[in-house]
Amino acid sequence: MFVFDVQGRRRGVRLKGDAQDMLLSDFRLYVKERFTYTYNLADQENRPWRFELRLEQKVAMDARQHYPRCIGGVGAPPPELCGGSIAFESLRDLFTPEYLAWRTAEMRAEGWTAEHEEELHQLQPWIHRKLDRRAINQQLRQVGNSSRKEGPQP
Repeated sequence: MFVFDVQGRRRGVRLKGDAQDMLLSDFRLYVKERFTYTYNLADQENRPWRFELRLEQKVAMDARQHYPRCIGGVGAPPPELCGGSIAFESLRDLFTPEYLAWRTAEMRAEGWTAEHEEELHQLQPWIHRKLDRRAINQQLRQVGNSSRKEGPQP
């Protein structure tokens, strides 16, 4: 279950369906207008995920581009399968850049082992936590290609 909240009006509360079926153009947003996307509302064990988005600008369609596309943002998205919003916040607070640098140096000092390789593999989503616009746009293209075959939407 998910909800889009645009200008304080709730839209898209559904038990069935997919948020991918909704078009941003349906919201008729103004430039600089914000909206929130909240999902996993029905998950009783975790708090729902909540993302705030803002329409930065409206540009003419370019047939060479894929839509929607990310032009920027703040903070990296949560790693896939991180255990939900509460687990993400706990792990984010634990796996700070300082901790990761310290733990990597400690692993090297201990003499690198197979266990260290496994631990490093598990820590990898928390290393270099920056917004990767290219990766986000690659995911958006994949979603767009799988859900809409008719071409870009305004």
